[in-house]
Amino acid sequence: MKRKLLIVLMIITISCNSQEKKAKTIYSENTTEQNKALQIGQYVVNTFQDSKGNLWFGTGASLSKYDGKTFSNYSEKDGLCSNMISNLYMDSKGIFWIGTWGGVCTFNGTQFEEFSIPYPKISTKINPDTKNWITEITEDAEGNIWFGRDAYGASKFDGHSFTHFTKKEGLNSNNVQSIVEDAEGNIWIGTRVAEKDNVILINELVTVV
Repeated sequence: MKRKLLIVLMIITISCNSQEKKAKTIYSENTTEQNKALQIGQYVVNTFQDSKGNLWFGTGASLSKYDGKTFSNYSEKDGLCSNMISNLYMDSKGIFWIGTWGGVCTFNGTQFEEFSIPYPKISTKINPDTKNWITEITEDAEGNIWFGRDAYGASKFDGHSFTHFTKKEGLNSNNVQSIVEDAEGNIWIGTRVAEKDNVILINELVTVV
């Protein structure tokens, strides 16, 4: 009886030790993931993977690149137009566009360059805190780059000049939230009525042919 009891106790002890080791391993792995999260910030607004396999994270505090091993972080100190990222977009020409709450810039892998978008004349009230907020960046089938803007509508860049679309041109609101091209080449522009701050409905979309 004593021998049987001793064997049972040994089995229980080995099992407990094994569980302790597993728990330690899981804790270590979770710690690593937590450290990765801290390196890119806790407020991620946009991500994408480039042709080289690098993962890019736009956050409310910086721009981060993960090459599979290490993180590289970029901020205003490195030339980024604003630390508050809103959009990341790679166009068909390989130009990396970065939309922020402080305008647009491009990045060639080593250097940031600010990209200025003209301000169209509008009659609606401007919120100074969001007037440079880029809400959307996309490219249409013809290679035009579209920028969604808060308070200034949508702007199309054909590589040489800009065309602006605001309430004057038929938008429901100058506060653009999304831009997408359908299969027939129509550009759909989703807006937000800033005065109401309501949810965007389907009838608040305008198409630009």
